[in-house]
Amino acid sequence: MQPLIQSNTQTPHVGLDLPATSDCAHHFPRMRFWAVLLPVFSELRTNPKFVLRKSYAIFCNALAHIGIELATMGVGVDPGPALQYRDGLLVPNAYTTACAEGIKTLLATHPWAENLDARFFVMGFHAGAKFGSDVTEK
Repeated sequence: MQPLIQSNTQTPHVGLDLPATSDCAHHFPRMRFWAVLLPVFSELRTNPKFVLRKSYAIFCNALAHIGIELATMGVGVDPGPALQYRDGLLVPNAYTTACAEGIKTLLATHPWAENLDARFFVMGFHAGAKFGSDVTEK
């Protein structure tokens, strides 16, 4: 697999080829339009400030998500170095392989996930690994 993000180091990286766009219409069951909006309208009557605040937050999040997706279009996700030296031999990096498998599982179970979602997954994976290594060292 050819890397989509080039690193400053000479170690090869695993690049994941994610779709530039996703079509959510194929991934959700068909619903009537009113069935989706009915809970929103009922909540709007009882708590209009909450609905407006939440709608504004969702709108801003969507705009930021679109901006980041457009800026990084065609750029893959870099889970880390594909190979590492162990006992003088070049062997597959188990950490990177696990991260890449996790991204593949994410995309298989959530087909609407995009490049940014995979980047968030990698950030969480790295944070979890750091936390796990800090806990085992104590």
